[in-house]
Amino acid sequence: MNNNLQLLPINDLMQYSFFVPSYQRGYRWTKIEAEALLKDLFTFMEKKNDEDDFYCLQPIVLAKSDHLEEGWDLIDGQQRLTTIFLILKFLYGRFSEEYRPKAFDLRYQTRVDSQKFLDRIDESLSNSNIDFYHIHEVFDTIKKFFIGKQNLINRFEDILLNRTFIIWFETSQESAIEVFTRINVGKIPLTNAELIKALFLKAENFKNGSGLKQIQISTEWDGIERKLRDPKLWYFINSTKGKIDYDNHIDFVFDLISKKKAESDRLHSFLHFYHMLGEENLDIEKSVEEVWLKIKQYFNKLEEWYLDRELYHYIGFLIEHHAINIEEAIHVSMSLDKDAYASWILGKIRQSLQGIELEELSFDSHKSEIKKVLLLFNIETLLQTEKAIFWFPFDKYKLEKWDIEHVNSQTQAIPNSKNYINWLSDLLKYFTGFERYSDEKIDEGETTYAEAVDEVLLEMKKDEQSTLRFTLASKVVHSMIKPFELAEIGELFEQLHHFFREGEISDNNGIENLALLDSSTNRSYKNAMFPIKRMRIIENDKNGVFVPIATKNLFLKYYSRQMSQALFWTKQDAKDYSKAMRHVLSKHLNNN
Repeated sequence: MNNNLQLLPINDLMQYSFFVPSYQRGYRWTKIEAEALLKDLFTFMEKKNDEDDFYCLQPIVLAKSDHLEEGWDLIDGQQRLTTIFLILKFLYGRFSEEYRPKAFDLRYQTRVDSQKFLDRIDESLSNSNIDFYHIHEVFDTIKKFFIGKQNLINRFEDILLNRTFIIWFETSQESAIEVFTRINVGKIPLTNAELIKALFLKAENFKNGSGLKQIQISTEWDGIERKLRDPKLWYFINSTKGKIDYDNHIDFVFDLISKKKAESDRLHSFLHFYHMLGEENLDIEKSVEEVWLKIKQYFNKLEEWYLDRELYHYIGFLIEHHAINIEEAIHVSMSLDKDAYASWILGKIRQSLQGIELEELSFDSHKSEIKKVLLLFNIETLLQTEKAIFWFPFDKYKLEKWDIEHVNSQTQAIPNSKNYINWLSDLLKYFTGFERYSDEKIDEGETTYAEAVDEVLLEMKKDEQSTLRFTLASKVVHSMIKPFELAEIGELFEQLHHFFREGEISDNNGIENLALLDSSTNRSYKNAMFPIKRMRIIENDKNGVFVPIATKNLFLKYYSRQMSQALFWTKQDAKDYSKAMRHVLSKHLNNN
């Protein structure tokens, strides 16, 4: 709240002296950074800009200097400011010394020779130290850049001085080292949120009242940031394909209000609010209150959706599949009553599914449509269970990378040497309840895993109805204790494939054979058979791991009319699953 922030043209810096403290490293920009800045400025100059348009540089961070009576300690921005100084030095070099304008001063706490070298750049001394080298290299780059552009220099100077702005971020001396460490050591630049906060909480914004309003905004700001950091809320309003790596989550609200696009300048949102709260504003305190109210209205609308069970699920679905513009959704929500808004949202869902025919969907060519249908199937299953208190966890769905996978194995690819041990371990657990076959003792007891497995196999052998299971389980154990042999693994794979009836469904790529599965369940060999996946799903659910409700229902044969083959995924199971999906989604598909 003690920070001060202004947006100043370069021309306004000429009156100041800047002091570079000893903890700052020297000048390190190269011709690459210098050329990039010059090209950006020329591109801006050559565009047909409005009179109020300007080019904005990244922030410089300053504290009132203890070393210079009328100067500023430069906490961050030395590289940019030094480069601007060198450009001005070149531009002013065309004037005779008597009429040469004066740029701002740059002074150094420990590198006093750098100040002298800036005043008089001598090529013969450029290799004396690393600072001199970079200063000379950039100055030489500037001179070469303007070769052939002499007729543009006057115009460029005007653009640089009067239409190139810098964000002046003033902090206290007490915070200077902390800010420097964060920005320069941690490589974390000032965010839009930090700049906007300084813009809102400037002391001069509250001249007509006490500091209570300033404290109120600061407290409400922190409350919004805290709530947006809740993963359940954050992943509800953000798509997996969107930008979710905000340092300050309140920036998401600012980006909505400022209509920031992916290709927008990093400071887009800050500049938007700066224009709204510009210094020419006659009633800044009132403007701050009005703009802050709009920010709260946007956040409150997001929170309102989050707390409403139906809106949470439907809007969460639309956001995930980019089928809704959140800003538009907020405006519409503010203009309609709840029932009318719910109808509008349902219309958006039907629109997002327009043209989709479940029977025509194929994994090979309709992955995005299939994932959309499966997610909505899970969501609608929850919503149609009125007594259910469970809400779909968008955070877990997105963070755990749930995606489309085949219920019956997609191909008949034999596991290779890298993943066959995982494949065998899953099979061993399915047949015997143990994942390993070794001399290692179980739970520090007397019995080893190998002994326990052998005991299970012996009991299986005694059961006449388990003869085939015994044979297959024995082959699994045999394969685990031998080096990988493709022929033997291939033979075992074919026998298991037949035993588990994996080839019964003719179209493995249709929606009736697809579900949402997490990457860990669908192991790297991408060919786990139905009972193995079923076993993993049940284990995950028992251990409290999120499993989408429709996926769990599928593997528990909830949709199947016949339960005689509980461990296999049959043609009839697939048909019943597809029929249930069409029934649950009927209100969204019936207008296609």
